[in-house]
Amino acid sequence: MFPYVHVTVADLPTAQSDAAFRSCQASGVVGQSALDACALDVALSGDPDMAAGALVMQSGTGAGEVAGNGSFEQPAIGSRFVSLGVGATMGAWTVESGSVDLVHSSYWQPAAGNQSIDLNSCSPGRISQTMSVEPGQRYRIAYSYAGNPETADRLKKFHVEVDGTVVDRRTFDTTGRTTGSMGWTPAVTAFVATGDRATIAFQSDQLGSCGGAALDDIVITPVSTSTSVIASSNPGDAWTDQSGASGLAELSYGHTGCTSLDASLRCVGGGWAVMDDAPWVWAHQFTRNGEGPVTFTRTVRITSAQASHQLRLTAMGDDVMTAAVDGQQVLSGGFTSPTSADLTLTPGDHTLTFVVTNLGGYQPSNNPGGLAWKLRTVD
Repeated sequence: MFPYVHVTVADLPTAQSDAAFRSCQASGVVGQSALDACALDVALSGDPDMAAGALVMQSGTGAGEVAGNGSFEQPAIGSRFVSLGVGATMGAWTVESGSVDLVHSSYWQPAAGNQSIDLNSCSPGRISQTMSVEPGQRYRIAYSYAGNPETADRLKKFHVEVDGTVVDRRTFDTTGRTTGSMGWTPAVTAFVATGDRATIAFQSDQLGSCGGAALDDIVITPVSTSTSVIASSNPGDAWTDQSGASGLAELSYGHTGCTSLDASLRCVGGGWAVMDDAPWVWAHQFTRNGEGPVTFTRTVRITSAQASHQLRLTAMGDDVMTAAVDGQQVLSGGFTSPTSADLTLTPGDHTLTFVVTNLGGYQPSNNPGGLAWKLRTVD
């Protein structure tokens, strides 16, 4: 029987709350507020199956999905395509600049459902959607992309932003593609929410064309992450290379190091070791000529509560990697297994610097470059 007084998860005995948290995390519930609510339900009811129900209830779009109209089924159109300009909406999506085409399956093959979009209706289009998210939570963005095969320019370019930060760049070659065989390609990127709202945008980088990248089947879901992780590698991390070039990191996968990614952004197949809560990133998805070594930096704010714990930095890099905290090297390693160093840090901002050297010749798919790291509490 449930108590009549207000009870929070902090009021529960430690052993009981720990067991409840484990049940909720095992069921895929993510985000601290959702985990707290789930753990309280499981602990007070004594029924671990309550965790499965918490996962279903976590989002009205099902299974934790936070984006709306990801396959562009709204509004339904009867014609082959409809051009939409600035201010037009497609369900939760808004055209911010340029113009896009909402394309029906009677014109070309979609990746899912009956409709998809062309990001270039004779001007580079930009669409965006603002979603409710949980601060500090990592989210996975999965989508499919192709290109309008009926224009002369074969390379269709676009990028993905979250709150103004570029987290993914793509180019699709339409050579040999037709409206009946679009060659839809799956892609994945991620972000960590910094507030309770996040705006995701897809922006065409195609100039002077009435036909650009095609998009469909966008699904954004939270990624289960251990509550002990303070920070970890992520798309959007800043980098510089030996030539002086700089940019923002992308997920590194789709090559011999990391064939593909699962729902938790862990590598499935390939020669790289897998580290939970720490996806592999690189300056670009694939190695570029003359790119290594590459230096990645991140400023991490340590709270007083976190500083009271022993901290551990764990990292891997392809081919070799060194890591420094506030300018002092703390570890080095490679890509076959992670290397760790225990740290004691004061409250405040600390700069993590990773220098990764990719050895060997320029072979984007066969000689990948990558970095994976996480900083967590250990006691």
